[in-house]
Amino acid sequence: MSSMQLTKSKRVYLLLLILICPIFVSLNISTGLRFDANPFNYLGSPSIPMSLLFVLVLGLIKVTRIRMPVLVYFFLIVSSVYLICGSLFEGRARSFILFLSMSVPVLNYYIMREYFASENNNLSPISIIYNILITVIIFKFIVDVILYGNFYSEFFILKSVVIYSYYDYFPFLYLASILLALNYFFKAEKRFLSIVMIVICFICIFSGHSRLYLVLSLLSVPMFIIFNFVRFRIYDAGIVSMLFVVVATLYIALNGVEGADTSFDERFQHWQGFVRVFDWADLFFPFSNEYRRSLTTGSFHNEYLEIFSYFGLTAFLYFFVLLKLFSSVDSEYRAVSITLLVSLTLGSLIQLNFTNPYVGIVWSIILAAMSSKDKIESREVGRKVNEFSL
Repeated sequence: MSSMQLTKSKRVYLLLLILICPIFVSLNISTGLRFDANPFNYLGSPSIPMSLLFVLVLGLIKVTRIRMPVLVYFFLIVSSVYLICGSLFEGRARSFILFLSMSVPVLNYYIMREYFASENNNLSPISIIYNILITVIIFKFIVDVILYGNFYSEFFILKSVVIYSYYDYFPFLYLASILLALNYFFKAEKRFLSIVMIVICFICIFSGHSRLYLVLSLLSVPMFIIFNFVRFRIYDAGIVSMLFVVVATLYIALNGVEGADTSFDERFQHWQGFVRVFDWADLFFPFSNEYRRSLTTGSFHNEYLEIFSYFGLTAFLYFFVLLKLFSSVDSEYRAVSITLLVSLTLGSLIQLNFTNPYVGIVWSIILAAMSSKDKIESREVGRKVNEFSL
């Protein structure tokens, strides 16, 4: 590897390490920069991942160079119109936050896909990401055991650096790592390391507090094996998963669920409140829904209902944008993509998965890396054609 290629490789590693590392900064800067907020101590305001700020800056720099399909531009335009109308009608910051949570991962996908193609250094982007995941997860696991006496803690190395969403969203990193490890295992590559990764990830998930990701991770292994050998179309699996979530949401909203614990019961009551006062005009003017307007804080904890309550039918347009992204992966990563898509979609029934800031950055990076081969190869062909013509 030449010195130039080595420099490019280090640059890619550094960028991805910055984006993947779970470092969160509190939005309350009255006492200076704080990285130790969590939903329980709160520090007066929530925290956001540093990677989100980095992507926003990167997006401003690269905005004129990003090439996206018409569907994505259409989604951004329509959702922007809803954002403006909703802000004029209701004036809540939540719709703007949700708009960013939908659009930033989509933009990040195209930014990173273009970046991987332009920084082609004979290294697989997904291999770099996997190496970073190995480093982050194993290092955190060792530090947690040695310093904190647990397999899984809320800290990222230091007590002054807290993973804001460690109990409900950070476990996505373990789910994604399990799927990449399975992919390498079935390709007969890095098998020992992949087994170690799978074991550590499951130990951390079992030691954590996320019931959702515990279930999804247990389901991910048989799902990956099935999707690896049975040729399901990603579009079909995604649509079936989405329909299941929509039907389940409507059923619970209309009929309720007896015996649910307190946290679920509170969520279900929000769904019921929204649906019971639903008017057909809410399809096009969702921000006029009386129950939505009565909620001054919090969310429905149901991704499609949350997006629908602010952006109407744009929620389904957003899902088709996601389908396009998840369906664009190289064939060798099809099983990883389809399992991620189904897992995140099913999980969206009870929490915001695709639009969680940290989860959104990570899944968009992984998808971009798994979708970059054709772009890199086409760019290489174009370069060789130009050299030949000269």
